[in-house]
Amino acid sequence: MIRNPAVRDLGRRLPTPVRRLAGRLVGGREHVPSGRTEGRLILMYHRVAIADSDPLELCVAPERFAEQLELLQSLGRIVPLGEIPRARSNGLTVAITFDDGYADNALAAAPLLEARDAPATVFVVAGAVGSGRAFWWDRLAGLVGLEQYWPLWDRLRVLPAERIEEELQALGPEPEADGRPLSEDELSTLAAGPVEVGAHTLTHPSLPALPTEARRREIAGSRERLEELVARPLDAFAYPYGDYDSATVRLVKRSGFRTACTIHENRLSRLSSSFLLPRYPVRDWPAEELERRLATWL
Repeated sequence: MIRNPAVRDLGRRLPTPVRRLAGRLVGGREHVPSGRTEGRLILMYHRVAIADSDPLELCVAPERFAEQLELLQSLGRIVPLGEIPRARSNGLTVAITFDDGYADNALAAAPLLEARDAPATVFVVAGAVGSGRAFWWDRLAGLVGLEQYWPLWDRLRVLPAERIEEELQALGPEPEADGRPLSEDELSTLAAGPVEVGAHTLTHPSLPALPTEARRREIAGSRERLEELVARPLDAFAYPYGDYDSATVRLVKRSGFRTACTIHENRLSRLSSSFLLPRYPVRDWPAEELERRLATWL
């Protein structure tokens, strides 16, 4: 559910393809409770922070995240991502993931996870680590209004990284954007705690839009750089924007990963592919709203 009336009104006027993709990213689809009380779910977060501008609704406030963790553990188990495909469903079983690798994953989320002995996986954009520069979609939010944001986001996301930078520069001087990627030290600290590090490419491109060799570099290169930084093997991958095709999946397998996550919304079943794992996005909801949503997802 999108609670911001301005965002909701804009969504009604977006072109249908953009609206569908936006709905997948921000979790806008309504569900009907299934009556099930057990099952396996992978949850997708991005940030644990409070931001002045958050058109993609990526932020969950720290106190809300703490409430959500408490709820999840009261309803069942939080297990590592690598265990959930084969976990037995005795009540609710969830795995927690974060996409992109924001600094607040280490500074805000990790201490809350550690306090509750809860595992998680953070999918890190390897080329952004240590850059100190906000991701392009956050910088775009400081350059344009909400009316322009979604059409521009949809057009830019399929462009190569250098083209995206050119387009942003053409929009004018960039104000300081909220949020930054992990530093190398923060990534090392994160990996030493209850958090598994996964790969999310080098530059966060739409992989199917790239030539084969560029795709391979993005996938294998991210694994190589992150393994060097955290000094341990990486098993998990997440497709940027949830974009993939059969050739991309094959490259992920050949690069040595054991699992890969999409942004398709579904619970896990015995038919779920290890390289097309579904996830549900979690927003800045009070525990009661998350509990209601969980009942519809099972």
